[in-house]
Amino acid sequence: VRSARSRGMAKSGTKGVKRAAKGDKKSNSKRRKVSKPGAAPSVKDIVNDRLTPLANAYWALGKKSLRPYDSKVIEEIYKNELSGEKIKAITARAVLLEFSSYLENYLWKNFDPKKATFSHVMSIMMMVNEKFREGVPVWDIFHVHNEKQIGPFFDLVYDLKSKKELTLVEKISQVLFLINCYSSLEDRKIRSCCMKYISLPMWKHISQTRLRENLKQSTKLEAAWKIQTRKKEKKSMEADFFPGLIKDFLKHLGMEGAKKLDKVYMERCMELFVDLLSRLPTRRFLRPLLVDCHFVVRCRLSNSFNKPEGRLLRQLLQTINFYEAFGIDDTEGKALTEKQIQTRRYERIEQLQGLAFKYFRKELESLILAPASTMNTRESILKHLQKLPVTKLRQLCERVGILGKKGDTSFLEVPETKKFLSEIFVSSFEKRKSQRQEVSALPLYPSEDILWDMNLVPEINYHGNEVLALPKLNLQFLTIYDYLLRNFNLFRLESTYEIREDIKNVVYRLKPRVAGNGETVFTGWAKMAVPIKNFSITKVKKPKIGEIKPAEVSAEVTVDLAPFQTRVREDWENIREHDVLFLLCVEAKHGLEEKVKERSMKQKLNPKELGIKYVRGCEVRVVLDEEKNKIGERKKDGSVSVGVGDMRTYKVELDTAQYQMDMTALVDGKDDVNQTFNLLVKRKAKENNFKAVLETIRNLMSGQFVIPQWLHDIFLGYGDPGSATYMSMGSPTWDLKFSDTFLDYKHLMSCFPGRKLVMEAGGQKAPPPPYQLKFLEQKASVDAKESGKPNKVPKTTKKITVVPYTFEEPGPYPEDQPKRNTIRFTSKQVEAIRSGLNHGLTMIVGPPGTGKTDVAVQIMAELFHNNPKQRTLLVTHSNHALNDLFEKIMERDIDERYLLRCGRGEEELKTEKDFSKFGRVNYMLQRRLHCLGEVARLAKSLGLPDDAGYTCETAAHFYLQYVLARWEVFNSQWEDYKKNGTVPPDPIKPVVKKPDSKKQRSENDMEEEEEDDEEEKAAPQPEPEDTKNLTFVEKFFPFGNFFKTAPKQVFSGDENVDFGRAQGCWKHITDLFKELEECRPFEILRNYKDRGNFLISKHAKVIAMTCTHAAIRRGEFVNLHLQYDNLIMEEAAQILEIETFIPMLLQEHDKEFGCRLKRVVLLGDHNQLPPIIKNMAFQKYSHMDQSMFSRFIRLGTPHIQLNAQGRSRPSMAKIWNWRYKDLGDLPHVTKRKMFLKANAGFSYEYQFINVNNFQGKGESTPMPYFYQNLAEAEYIVQVYMYMRLLGYPGYTISILTTYNGQKALLEDIINRRCRNNPFYGPPARISTVDKYQGQQNDYILLSLVRTKSAGHIRDVRRLVVAMSRARLGLYVFGRRELFENCFELTPAFNVLLKRPTQLCLNLRELKSETARDLRHTGKIFTVKDMTHMGQIVMQMAQKANQNILHREYIQQNKKKMEEKKQEDMAKAALEAKRKEFKAMEEAETSAPGEPEPMEEEQPVAAPAPACEPPPSKTTSAAPETKASKSPAPAPKPAPKPAPKPAPKPAP
Repeated sequence: VRSARSRGMAKSGTKGVKRAAKGDKKSNSKRRKVSKPGAAPSVKDIVNDRLTPLANAYWALGKKSLRPYDSKVIEEIYKNELSGEKIKAITARAVLLEFSSYLENYLWKNFDPKKATFSHVMSIMMMVNEKFREGVPVWDIFHVHNEKQIGPFFDLVYDLKSKKELTLVEKISQVLFLINCYSSLEDRKIRSCCMKYISLPMWKHISQTRLRENLKQSTKLEAAWKIQTRKKEKKSMEADFFPGLIKDFLKHLGMEGAKKLDKVYMERCMELFVDLLSRLPTRRFLRPLLVDCHFVVRCRLSNSFNKPEGRLLRQLLQTINFYEAFGIDDTEGKALTEKQIQTRRYERIEQLQGLAFKYFRKELESLILAPASTMNTRESILKHLQKLPVTKLRQLCERVGILGKKGDTSFLEVPETKKFLSEIFVSSFEKRKSQRQEVSALPLYPSEDILWDMNLVPEINYHGNEVLALPKLNLQFLTIYDYLLRNFNLFRLESTYEIREDIKNVVYRLKPRVAGNGETVFTGWAKMAVPIKNFSITKVKKPKIGEIKPAEVSAEVTVDLAPFQTRVREDWENIREHDVLFLLCVEAKHGLEEKVKERSMKQKLNPKELGIKYVRGCEVRVVLDEEKNKIGERKKDGSVSVGVGDMRTYKVELDTAQYQMDMTALVDGKDDVNQTFNLLVKRKAKENNFKAVLETIRNLMSGQFVIPQWLHDIFLGYGDPGSATYMSMGSPTWDLKFSDTFLDYKHLMSCFPGRKLVMEAGGQKAPPPPYQLKFLEQKASVDAKESGKPNKVPKTTKKITVVPYTFEEPGPYPEDQPKRNTIRFTSKQVEAIRSGLNHGLTMIVGPPGTGKTDVAVQIMAELFHNNPKQRTLLVTHSNHALNDLFEKIMERDIDERYLLRCGRGEEELKTEKDFSKFGRVNYMLQRRLHCLGEVARLAKSLGLPDDAGYTCETAAHFYLQYVLARWEVFNSQWEDYKKNGTVPPDPIKPVVKKPDSKKQRSENDMEEEEEDDEEEKAAPQPEPEDTKNLTFVEKFFPFGNFFKTAPKQVFSGDENVDFGRAQGCWKHITDLFKELEECRPFEILRNYKDRGNFLISKHAKVIAMTCTHAAIRRGEFVNLHLQYDNLIMEEAAQILEIETFIPMLLQEHDKEFGCRLKRVVLLGDHNQLPPIIKNMAFQKYSHMDQSMFSRFIRLGTPHIQLNAQGRSRPSMAKIWNWRYKDLGDLPHVTKRKMFLKANAGFSYEYQFINVNNFQGKGESTPMPYFYQNLAEAEYIVQVYMYMRLLGYPGYTISILTTYNGQKALLEDIINRRCRNNPFYGPPARISTVDKYQGQQNDYILLSLVRTKSAGHIRDVRRLVVAMSRARLGLYVFGRRELFENCFELTPAFNVLLKRPTQLCLNLRELKSETARDLRHTGKIFTVKDMTHMGQIVMQMAQKANQNILHREYIQQNKKKMEEKKQEDMAKAALEAKRKEFKAMEEAETSAPGEPEPMEEEQPVAAPAPACEPPPSKTTSAAPETKASKSPAPAPKPAPKPAPKPAPKPAP
């Protein structure tokens, strides 16, 4: 409605309202079928709908004249659009109303609790439900307008039944509204309105026996109950609502012939009960009510639960039963151990036996002396109760406290039947299975039963209208075990969905058919599957003690890889240990000659049609070739063995739990699954690590682990949200050293606005960095808070004391010089750095371009220098982000020997150095050799034998005996000299000592000494030093000779300065021996594996990995006893809950010091995209896309939001910075030239370009959810080509889109037109918005794709990411009429649509750079559409071609001219030579009788000048004259040496 143009106005008056709402019956039925249930309406649907004129008349955005509020409009809309019995049809109409902002602009704005009708309240509820279904923000609307009416509105919601009898659809809407409200308890107003209806007054409906038992558990509850009973008893909804809801549920449960809506209503009620039981604040009040009415037993005995269609109800009841008996103290909130639960049960059994002996001795004789184990199973308990009549069974239940007495006030009557009484007795005393044991016995690989259970693993097209038997990730969790269990189930089911889709795709492509012999053959081809030639079980180990499943099950699978070639064959050959494969039994349904109708990928493929019968998983252990040789095994020479032939045998391990289940089924007469496999399927390596992660979570559930005590409560979602921050910790650090955070004193002052900086006594007014800061104000406020007087803070404490200090003098070599920070951090960034240096939890919210990574690097650097013994773990979501962070750390003053990059992706680092585990081992071994060489050189400079550098151990002895002793002597001499002026005698020049006996030296040593002696003799001998002019330090510093190799002179002649430099030299030496001490373990350990393990467990100070690698390798890290003190997590808002939690648990609990983890720093942005979840059901229903970072933000945990962006132009930042409070710009985006100049060839730096249909077609979907838009794709590629023709570099342009289908289309067009064309080439990246988060580029071309509905760009988080990737230019292509008035997108599109929606170019600018200012557009040339843009590009390309041809023609002509010139010169030279030879021949023939002079008497003729021509024939043959007898003129003498006399002329 919002997005469409008005096509008519509603008629005036009540009649007009009714006509507009109703219309005629035929048009109503037609229009109601326009939108498919669950699908969003298209623009055409909205324009043609009957609600459009009504919306334009009363509440549409952008309309100047709207009619006054009329309650009859709401009544008519509710009656005709939102009521009925078809939920999907109502949802479709609610979608259309939600698009028109019906809730924001009409319902809530005009809500008055005194005048509100039933229809008004119901309409608000249904529109809120629709917003939750679509995943858009809801409660902000209620807070912006009419906030005072929230409480009265909720009272009306809970009291709806008093106004009229609700229909089933209205009941479902009410329950769904409550589900949504109780999932939003982080909102204080919503929490206060909802929690009063589930509180202590409800307990007046439970029996007195149960009430007394519950009140005994807490004195606070007992006191509160006494206060409650003193109040006048009156009927109130606060006490009666949930008991009434339970009654109504049980009423529908017992109905005969229940309809589909009854089932939906019961499912929604059970979903609400599960949600309330899984949260501690609501659980403690609801659970006694459910237990007292025996809710679970009543459900089990009902007819609805035992029918085949009641499968979902049974699954939900199983969840309720689990949470009802969950091991937690409801009053204290503490988790109960297995031992405590068992002890409580034994005490109850002991009490039962005592009561049986006292009151039912004859009937329960078998029970009185029976062991407690006889009460474990249902059958044994029923056996004890056989002799009890109904009356006595009732009495027994009353005695043990299961039932109240008949006179007790309970809101439900108890059926007096033996079946019901026996069931409640059994449910009270039966031993429940340990959930830990059930999880450990659960197969990690999905089988066919779970793969196609749509209640657990629904299809991707989940619209939010159905209830699912899935756990939810809420704000709060009961215990850490509950947290792990929910994440385990969700992660397992999400992996199951992905596996199912891969298997369906593979089997569909293979086209299984039935051969003539009845066997299944595969007539198609798939690169991820191969038929099995042979399968056999090779080994089954006996079960471990206490288990029934085998300890290990091994098998062999043989396949033929001959059908595969090139890359596909390489993928199969790369299968190695720990890879996961899937074994399938496929039974074809169609014969070879039978014609099968081809099914498109759009159609759902079920296992029956595909013929998939069994699915099992396995893990590879060994790969063998045809000759049974191991493939991939490393040989002695270091090479890796390669397979021979085409046959491959995989030795695999099967899931032992699944094998036990299969063998049990075989005993029961079912198939032997392990003899039916005929297909082997593999998956991509990156998507196939689910088993390792599941094993990690399962090990965490079954093992003992401890998270830091200061993080425990906030992690579960309880207590003070700020209790984990450093201001609330027991001992925060008030004095902090900042080594290079501040560039100068002015920078320091700017980082603490409003604070007074006071120099410590005796300090300079503006000293240079580094600084130590003392935060006295915060210390005083915390002290006052602890003393109970928070308001009494002394005024004198509101200051920061600055204590400057100096760095240690660095050594004289370039590698000794530290790398300092050059970034001028803002005050908010400094606040974040300070928080990160303190103990506790630090939450840093970094909007786009605000420098989150730089802050993380600075925290890391300061932690390294302030706490050099502590170890830090760096974790990010992706390899790209981790490499970006790691590369910045490499540039800082952190010695690279302490850096380690774990996992894949290390090879993508922009460095030639290897930071992997084995790369660091090699580096340490190289450093050892280098340092030992330096030690040998040091020994030689001291006149000692160089064998001190033989090993790290000899070097350590050498240091203690010779080096340290000399330094101590020098220090004492310096102190005496400065104190008393005492000058010691001149030092003796060191003489190198050589061993006396040749027996002590090996032949190699003797040869080396001879070489050294020869070198010393050949080397120039230094002149003797004049010690008279040397300073004290130069004369007596014992290591002067060692530092003569320094690039610059060490000493300056100033004694005080020289002593400081001597200390720097000493630091260089101590660092040398410290490094050798760290190399010593690598010298002792002899194999690479041990060295690598030592590097991880002890040596590395900064360990970087992705969250996935941490989850996969957690067991390995724990076994290596990895210990770390700090955890810094980048992109925390993009990481799954469980993948954020696991890195906190990579170390064991220290028995002496407890949990070593001191700091947790989470950096992210909850306003950008959450973790990617492929299945919409897990995302929308289970909230699996919730990150721990966003959950902590919702809970109200204090956080620091960075407030200045340095990425985009300020004008472009306005498109998205409205999402952040007080987000400004860094100075460089307003000063640098690149941000001030316009984009050449474009009139504007950003624009929204409206793209209409191309050949009558907009968006298309060749496959489900594979959206494409050819017009937008062509337009974007044309603009890209235009930019490349202007000279924009391709690496500065990225093309983004919101859907994978459009990405594939763009890649196809770029590959066809640009990739191999020298004019264009490919852009830097073609990607979806989701995959591009965390990256940026100068110019972004964005395609929004959709033309029928807005799609998932309505998620504001995705909008922020899409609009904030560009630095200099952003050009958005989409359908204006669709996105223009979408409520969630309004702030961004209000900015975008201030510019023309047709692309505006500046065709006078023909280069990629322009002098035009950003404020000037130049002469605008408007592009009409995509076709017009194509014509412009074609003309430019033709001109470019002509210019190139012209340049080539000129170059060719120039080349020809040069070639001709060279040819002419060669001809001229040849002609000259020919003439010269001819002249010589003629001269020889003219004087044949002349005697030939002797060779030794021939004088050398003087050289002729270069410009002088050769002598002519007449000159050489002329007779002697006086002139010819005179000597030839001598050449000009050179300056050195003296000129020679000119020779005599030839005769």
